[in-house]
Amino acid sequence: MSHWVRAVLEEAIGNDAQRPSQVMEGLKRISHIIEESDAIQFRTDDMEELANSISVCDNLTELSQLLWQAATNSGFQHFSLFVVEQGRSANFSSRMCTSYGQNWLRRHEEKSYQFVDPVFLEAKSGNDSFLFSDLSTSSPLVREFWDDREEHNVGTKGMCYASTRPNGARIAVTFSSSDSEEKFSENIRFNRSDLEAVAQLAIEGFQHCASLTNLDDNTLSAQELRFLHTLATSSHPASALTMSSPYGGNNSLQVSIRRKLNVETIFQALATASANGWFDNLPFYSDDVVTPFPKLVGWEAAEMAETDT
Repeated sequence: MSHWVRAVLEEAIGNDAQRPSQVMEGLKRISHIIEESDAIQFRTDDMEELANSISVCDNLTELSQLLWQAATNSGFQHFSLFVVEQGRSANFSSRMCTSYGQNWLRRHEEKSYQFVDPVFLEAKSGNDSFLFSDLSTSSPLVREFWDDREEHNVGTKGMCYASTRPNGARIAVTFSSSDSEEKFSENIRFNRSDLEAVAQLAIEGFQHCASLTNLDDNTLSAQELRFLHTLATSSHPASALTMSSPYGGNNSLQVSIRRKLNVETIFQALATASANGWFDNLPFYSDDVVTPFPKLVGWEAAEMAETDT
């Protein structure tokens, strides 16, 4: 469920013995409506504002500051955004944004914790989000890792959200806490859906800011650019997405565009093309030329006739 209200409804729905059946039915209906909704509703205006800022962020330093604000606003002390797998074609100018101090980062590197860190290993193969408490601690090396985290005050409780990008790159975001188990549980209960939405936006922004793609104006073909331009100027974008002529197979065209630009949606590709000014060099098509007024048409015909004689 993408809506934070689930946290409020959980106890009410789970304790049905203390409420009339009509009330319980109403609560379950509300929960079902929210469950079916695709809309992301943030618990506070501050988190919604942060999410909006992250969605348009184009600077890694600013992205780090916004993620730290999101973490602290939700009762967490630290965040970390990191590349788990490079992917098929992506290169990254940076591989991590984090609020962890240099002492812990050096310790992590010295101890080669990337081979032991259960959060990293789960982020490499797991789906969506998980809590640190979901992970196994049976190995002595893993227990040493958690003890070391506690000693460096970077938090042994937290959540991780991981996402595989269209180009195969896998990126994850963690929010960690040094608070008591009770306080952490309360924070995660009310803020988990907000943090998952923020993490997803941050991953998209990170890939945009940190990717080295060597794109130029010729990356997309004229046909692909023409399709995006038509989509941009259409009064009915939904209809434009289904058109076939003169662009051939529409679905394959969209797949090609998204693959080349390493984006998830065709509208993200449209934003990239527009921001880079790639439409400026498109040749005119006859449909792009506005028909002259009738008098000008007649004048033009007369001039041509006079010239012919």
